[in-house]
Amino acid sequence: MVSPCPMSTARATGVNIVCGCGHYLHFVHPPGAVEESTDSIAERLVLELTEGIGDTGVRPGIIGEIGTSDPIHPQEAKMLRAAARAQQETGAAITVHCNLGTRTGVEVLRLLGAAGADLSRVVLGHVDFALGHLDMSFEGAVSYHKRLASSGCFVEYDTVGADGYFRGTGLERPFWAPSDRQRAEAIACLLDDGFGDQILISHDICLKHYLLHYGGFGYGHILREFVHNLKDAGLGDTDIHRLMVENPARMLAH
Repeated sequence: MVSPCPMSTARATGVNIVCGCGHYLHFVHPPGAVEESTDSIAERLVLELTEGIGDTGVRPGIIGEIGTSDPIHPQEAKMLRAAARAQQETGAAITVHCNLGTRTGVEVLRLLGAAGADLSRVVLGHVDFALGHLDMSFEGAVSYHKRLASSGCFVEYDTVGADGYFRGTGLERPFWAPSDRQRAEAIACLLDDGFGDQILISHDICLKHYLLHYGGFGYGHILREFVHNLKDAGLGDTDIHRLMVENPARMLAH
């Protein structure tokens, strides 16, 4: 999605805004996407990444968020293959919406790898929700995250601040979102096993009640609160700088 005037918004706020390109979950794909070939989609993504989206002059800095369901819909698999081809030509990272509270990341990596993607340039989002999966222990979720990281990809704990029970929407099964303490402890486990360069953290401010104005945790929650969870879990300032500065900078550079 592109804001009406992303460059002026960035200047007005002082915030670096990185635009993405690609397609989300299958039920919101644009008309004609079913008939469009993988090659055609890939060509369109490359054009946007190299010349800009439409007549905006805005070039995306990342491919995605590419949406995936559980199981992965054939249309979503096609979008993953197109993203892999666009990545091969541009070097841009691919970020993927993994189905909430599930273990679909393994299949996402399989599909992207088979399509020729560089898995070290792949970001698997929402995987921290696996920590609250009703059929998985904390240790099982961390083991799943280590399995993903062993491929070389980025493991993204990107729902920091969100907790509570999610009843499911028909797209995913019910699950408990983990606490920030659980997220921090899991991150510490990955660091201990040598995966510190592959962890990303962020919020997923996708609901109105997450905003400070409506009583939520807001965009400053990681800087204001979550760093203390990380320190309580044993991370030092160097570790936190790596997670918050070095890793995202390396991921976005291409």
